Amino acid sequence: MGLGGLRIAAATSAQLRATGLFNATLESATQDPTQITSAFTATIAILAPWVRHLAAGLAPLGLLVWLVAFGVGRSALLRRYDARLPARRWLLASCEAVRLVAVVLVCWLWYAAMQWSARYALGPATAEPGAAQAEPNLVLYCALALSVTLGLFMAWSALSWLLVAAPLVALLERCSLAEAVRRSLRLPRVRRQLLEVNVAMGIIKLSLLLLAMVFSASPLPFASNMEGWGLNVWWLAVTLAYCAASDFFKMARLVAFVEYLRPLAAREVLAPLPSART
Repeated sequence: MGLGGLRIAAATSAQLRATGLFNATLESATQDPTQITSAFTATIAILAPWVRHLAAGLAPLGLLVWLVAFGVGRSALLRRYDARLPARRWLLASCEAVRLVAVVLVCWLWYAAMQWSARYALGPATAEPGAAQAEPNLVLYCALALSVTLGLFMAWSALSWLLVAAPLVALLERCSLAEAVRRSLRLPRVRRQLLEVNVAMGIIKLSLLLLAMVFSASPLPFASNMEGWGLNVWWLAVTLAYCAASDFFKMARLVAFVEYLRPLAAREVLAPLPSART
């Protein structure tokens, strides 16, 4: 994937520079939003065929490798935390595959919403009243983009707890994935606690992302003195620190879920399924 990205950068660098996007500033974007909109459109048109070709060739292999590594690594980590948990690597890999499908769907919704926001706020005037602004409105576009992003983020934080709880219920209850999903939806008392933990961790990850962006931009006032490898090393260090902190809080959420669900599994107070009553 990295080599493919380098090949794309080498093949399209001249075309990307010609779009003028690299020369855009906040002042120029505010004064002439039409120019930066055209630059963004041209950049996407240049990169889209290359990215689609690379994704079609490497995405299936990369997905398989990721799922295998996730199943082995997550199982080892959970068993190190609690050796009594069974090592069901393929079940964990299957749950991760379902989560990735949900992530792709959310990303597609975000992309579609951003496209609509761009057409409405930055697109040319049309004959239909209210279909688009008469003049490109960068402030409206930023407001729409922020609202869409935060809305989808909060919706994901409120609903994705099920994707975390289901594999843990399957491990603690020694049941199948489908049964674990049904049991997770019928948790008697801890659903609110799981939702609170998931939303709190989502807010923490958003704060980490904003903090990483601030640290990434902090050397910019000193760009004349700090450039080249020094700047790249700084950005690499910030990226690694963000990934480490994000993984730490992800594991904190996992441990919290295990501790909330363990009493239910130990006392067998999960809501009985219809098949169990008959």
